[in-house]
Amino acid sequence: LWRDCHSEERCFYAIERRGETKRVLAVMNFSGVSGEYRLPLYYEKATLLLNSDSIRFGGGSAKTEFHQNLNEIIIQMPAYTGMLFLLESGE
Repeated sequence: LWRDCHSEERCFYAIERRGETKRVLAVMNFSGVSGEYRLPLYYEKATLLLNSDSIRFGGGSAKTEFHQNLNEIIIQMPAYTGMLFLLESGE
């Protein structure tokens, strides 16, 4: 399910994969410019699973900066980075 495929000018994209019991959100920045990315979020909790810019994977990010409020997730996306989040509801 495409969550955001209309940010061509910024080259930010988001897709959600749904399993029987879990959902994963993939967010990608294909541009050479870092930036803040806001996306509506309909889940109570988003847990970071992977940041391709992590030092562990040869990138430059020691810490991933993101937070969520009641209805959106706000992510500081480094250039040329992909992130995976596990999405969970409060059920």
